[in-house]
Amino acid sequence: MVIIGGGAAGLAAGLAAAEKGASIIILEKRSALGGNAIMAGGIFAAESPTQKRAMIDLRRDDCFRTAMNYAHWKINPLIVRVLIDRSGDTIRWLEEKGLNFTCFPEALPGQGGFHLPNGAGAGLIKHLAGECKKRGVKILSRTQAKKIITGKKSEVSGVQAIANGEEFIIKTKSIIISTGGYGGNKKLLKKYCSDYRDNMTCYGVPNMGDGLVMAMALGADTEGLGIMLMAGPTLPKSIQLHIGTEPNVIRVQLSALILEPNTMWVNNRGKRFCDESIGFNHFESANPVVIQPDNASFTLFDSKILQDWIEQGFILGMGTPLGVQGKRLQGLERAIQEQAERGWVKIADTWDQIADWIGADPKILKATIEEYNANCENGYDPTFNKGRKYLVSLRLPPYYAIKARTDILGTIGGIKINEHMEVLDKKGKPIPGLYSAGIDTGGWSSESYNGLLPGNAFGFSINAGRIAGENAIDYVKSL
Repeated sequence: MVIIGGGAAGLAAGLAAAEKGASIIILEKRSALGGNAIMAGGIFAAESPTQKRAMIDLRRDDCFRTAMNYAHWKINPLIVRVLIDRSGDTIRWLEEKGLNFTCFPEALPGQGGFHLPNGAGAGLIKHLAGECKKRGVKILSRTQAKKIITGKKSEVSGVQAIANGEEFIIKTKSIIISTGGYGGNKKLLKKYCSDYRDNMTCYGVPNMGDGLVMAMALGADTEGLGIMLMAGPTLPKSIQLHIGTEPNVIRVQLSALILEPNTMWVNNRGKRFCDESIGFNHFESANPVVIQPDNASFTLFDSKILQDWIEQGFILGMGTPLGVQGKRLQGLERAIQEQAERGWVKIADTWDQIADWIGADPKILKATIEEYNANCENGYDPTFNKGRKYLVSLRLPPYYAIKARTDILGTIGGIKINEHMEVLDKKGKPIPGLYSAGIDTGGWSSESYNGLLPGNAFGFSINAGRIAGENAIDYVKSL
């Protein structure tokens, strides 16, 4: 069996298939394994051994309803059901191979599905790769699949690949596509993704959609094509605040300030456009930003809010180390000043100066702020119904502004599959021997990534890979 792509789904597929006695080759285009999973945190699961030990009662049925309702039932319930149902057992499967997980119920209020493995995503990938090698899985890095070869009945018969400038063919009866989407392919993004903007950056691995292109060339149908895994408002992770002095420096992403719910957001016209506490769901908060002019958002706060952060810590703390929330942040003001000197933050004594930096009409910005301040002091936001506890007026200079935008981590969706991870043609029939798993596939995610089931893209990739590996080998044995 050949697996195209050595990310989370591909490695899970390879390991699952190898355990059933198959001979496996994984083709990885890059030198390193893991893809976007290297940057991930934890994986979603329900009714896992880890949750039972932690006495976290998160039922599969409840998660299924959450997933389907979030997507308004515009996704495939059979795919969602099998991925959720297998998730807890996949944690057991990984634990038996030496991985340990920690559950964080506070990852989202009322949820406990987020399972953080040792070493986060990078640790899980390293472990999967090691287990694959133990079981004789052959991993060919810097090797790109170019074309899937089929027989007279459209069944898989081989794959054409290239390595070190030399092309060769591997004969096989079964192939799993797990190439990680097309987040790095601007041509495909512009063609399929209506929300794509030219000023977006892909912070994930810039995958080019090789698997999608090869599957479509065989007549595979598509589903969920055009969905991006967006995050926003955001800034590059490399833009960090160094708070305090060595050896006790706390490194916090500047994005943490952008998403704090007691701030105010405006577009480059100086107008508010959403309830700022939407930042609790970093993926959902991308939606109101991406439809603003130039995909631009500006987070505003004053010296009083800054002092609250210094004295009481962040409320949300997105992009901060564990344990920072609610802790004093002495040195935060100086750290922000350093980023202002680098041009990432604007500090000014008047709103006119802030408006000039934003590019907005000063009169419009001041009117927006006056209305917002009045709402804060009345304890009610009649426009966006922002929670009362996050309504904090901006009256104490100097004032602060940080420019951000919506960016992408990659894409989700494309290849149409069924609940067995079989790739379907345009008549809804499986292409014999062809499977796909991970974010190359559609039918399990809606247009907005579901932050109510944290870690579901990573977790679903692992589960789908495992299912695809098992089913692909059963198909080969059936021949």
